[in-house]
Amino acid sequence: MAKLRYCNRIHTHFPVVFAGEAYVDEGTVLNVSVPGCAVESRKRVQPGSYLEMRMLVPDVTSPLRVGLAKVRWCEGQRFGVEFILLRRIPRSFRPS
Repeated sequence: MAKLRYCNRIHTHFPVVFAGEAYVDEGTVLNVSVPGCAVESRKRVQPGSYLEMRMLVPDVTSPLRVGLAKVRWCEGQRFGVEFILLRRIPRSFRPS
């Protein structure tokens, strides 16, 4: 049975810096949607852990800041997070 999604994913390829309780690392955002994103990184993170993130979105002057995200799944060098707290949404992401 296929898993149904309530929001489409947008395929991306831009840098992200993320921090856990005892580390800071970087990776690449592979796709993003309203509830979260998928990241590829050399750092292995644990499902259930919490992160703070800074996504360096092209054509946006300041990083998209995610104050709190929860790691929902991990597969090899990829993991998925759910956004819990967005610090500031850049103007280009806001509806007109």
